[in-house]
Amino acid sequence: MPNNLQHFSINADNVERAKTFYEQTFGWQFTAWGPPNFYLIKTGTDEDPGVHGALQRRREIVKGRGRSERRQDRQAKVRDPIRGYADLFRRYRGYCRERNAV
Repeated sequence: MPNNLQHFSINADNVERAKTFYEQTFGWQFTAWGPPNFYLIKTGTDEDPGVHGALQRRREIVKGRGRSERRQDRQAKVRDPIRGYADLFRRYRGYCRERNAV
C-alpha cells in the first residue's frame, strides 16, 4: 500500500512574498482562511486535487522552558537505566493519581 502525503505546512516570515513565489513557481492556489496571514493551499485541480497544505506566518519563539527542553531532560534521565525507569514510574504514578486512576 503506498504512503501518500496528506498535508504540509509552510511557515514564512513574509507571507505575501511566499504566496506570490509559490503561485508563480508552482501554480498553487491560495484561499484565505481563519486568522490573518493564514492560507489554505490547493496544489492540484478539481479533477486531481493533489496535496492540501497551509501557509502561515512564522510565530515568534517565546523564551522559556519549552517542550523540547523537557523532552531532552526526560531523555537524559532515561539514558541512566535505573534512575530513568524509577523517574518514569514516579511520573506515571503521579499522572494516575491526578486522574484518580490509582
